[in-house]
Amino acid sequence: MRNGLLALVVAVAVAIVALQLFFDEAPGEVAAIETRVADSEPDVTDEEVALLQPPHRPVAESERVEVTPELAKQLAFERMTKLELEGWIVELEADLASLRGELDAQAALAAFREVWNATDWSAAKVVGPPDADPSHDDPRAWASASPDTGLEWLELRFKPPMRAHTLRVYEVHSAGAVVRVTAIDEQGGNHILWSGVDPTPAPGVFEIAFGLTSYRIQSVKITLDTTLHPGWNEVDAVELVGPEGRAWVYSASASSHFGQTGRRSRFLPPK
Repeated sequence: MRNGLLALVVAVAVAIVALQLFFDEAPGEVAAIETRVADSEPDVTDEEVALLQPPHRPVAESERVEVTPELAKQLAFERMTKLELEGWIVELEADLASLRGELDAQAALAAFREVWNATDWSAAKVVGPPDADPSHDDPRAWASASPDTGLEWLELRFKPPMRAHTLRVYEVHSAGAVVRVTAIDEQGGNHILWSGVDPTPAPGVFEIAFGLTSYRIQSVKITLDTTLHPGWNEVDAVELVGPEGRAWVYSASASSHFGQTGRRSRFLPPK
């Protein structure tokens, strides 16, 4: 009995020494074993995976959807990405801007030709940017049939109609005769923008500032009292300014103009 116990003690001692020698001589191998144990994952069977998945319910025949050509088109459209839609919109806007530019250029050219060929001092001379000599009587500006005769008016159209907050009247030769400015909206309604004493020196630009209109101004009627300042009270151009930009007169009519045979001057651009 004693001999068996002694043999067991000796065997345990030998095992301990062997383990100490192993850990002292092969630390790299031990570390590798520990890493493999830490990284190992338990095996999962297909049956265990199936238990974790939601149950599959077959689609009933009554729930099936027939894909018609119309539905296919709708689904195809909905599959378009946001980027594709934005690119399509950008291209379309560019095409529209180009078309508007061409139409505006054609309209401007037609108006320029009409103004160039228009009668001197007629209402047509107010169309477009200023081009008259403001310090002298100039046939490139509008003038009434006779000086110092009382009330005269100009009705000036802008294209396209726009909201505005400022109007500039380019007065030539003898200034200061404007007494009232009325805006006409797209429905034909009248709105007085200003009335009073025109402080413009001769020559000069009469700038009228007012609150931004809630409506789009289609045309403006300028009334002058030609008895206030002796001589020819001429107008070269009128500019409308708003948040969308600025615009010059597109077409014009007047109560009269110098050199006319009747008492009305009218200019309308070709359609």
